[in-house]
Amino acid sequence: MESTGGSATHVDDRVVLIMGAPRSGTSLTCALLGRLDDTVALIEPFTNRRLVAPGSREGAIEVIAEFVRRTRRRALREGVVISKHEGGALYDNSGDAVRRGERVTRGVIEVGKPLSDDFTLCVKENPGFTALLPELAEQFRCVAIVRNPLATVLSQASIEFAVAPGAIGLAHQLDQNLWEAYQRIDDPIDRRIFTLRWYHERYATSLPSDAVVRYEDIVASRGRALAAVTPRAAALDEDLESRNERARGDVATFTERLLAAPPSPFYSPADVEALATAIRSSAPAAD
Repeated sequence: MESTGGSATHVDDRVVLIMGAPRSGTSLTCALLGRLDDTVALIEPFTNRRLVAPGSREGAIEVIAEFVRRTRRRALREGVVISKHEGGALYDNSGDAVRRGERVTRGVIEVGKPLSDDFTLCVKENPGFTALLPELAEQFRCVAIVRNPLATVLSQASIEFAVAPGAIGLAHQLDQNLWEAYQRIDDPIDRRIFTLRWYHERYATSLPSDAVVRYEDIVASRGRALAAVTPRAAALDEDLESRNERARGDVATFTERLLAAPPSPFYSPADVEALATAIRSSAPAAD
């Protein structure tokens, strides 16, 4: 799809688009936001086909804008919305949910709480929103969730069957330059690291610093770091545990490749090395 320049329009503060590389904590973010008063959070309500069907970036953005308009009306009038869910509720870990795939579906769920006309609607979509971010940021509030690169790529690799190599998803259909660069990389680990860098660089160049939230800060603040999404999140006080040190896999190889690649705008090489040490220290001793 060819890029369009987009046009500056009024940004509706009542709508927040949430994105991040898969396994960065975006599902946890939605689960936490969904607990807040006067707030509705949706996990991946779009099918891939729906976003790419218009055939252009401009058309995909109009699909998103129309979805937001219709979802707000439906939430207020009927008390229901469309989201991926597990038994009618948002899940806080998409990897665990994928492993229970037969119980996860996209469909209608109850809002389950009163809403004012100005309620906050949060919508998560990772690769699609990231690919369209330069234009989306002109029309919507956008917030990205990032996580230590080592934890992210190890977690992605742990559910290889569910996440395409590099977690590129539908982004390649919306960003031709990304797809061409991706295809030039043969090694699956290098592809995964290249794609993660694409996510992080997209956020660094298209979002203000206060619109990028670290997973580690969400956990450490018991959810209150999500005040970057909505001020209501300042009242969160959740018992959260970081999964970073629980990541498993070929820690040595992923660490070596990450340190050889250009660093993330949000994490230093020292952050990667420190987590590698922590993972090794927490791993069960071999028999």
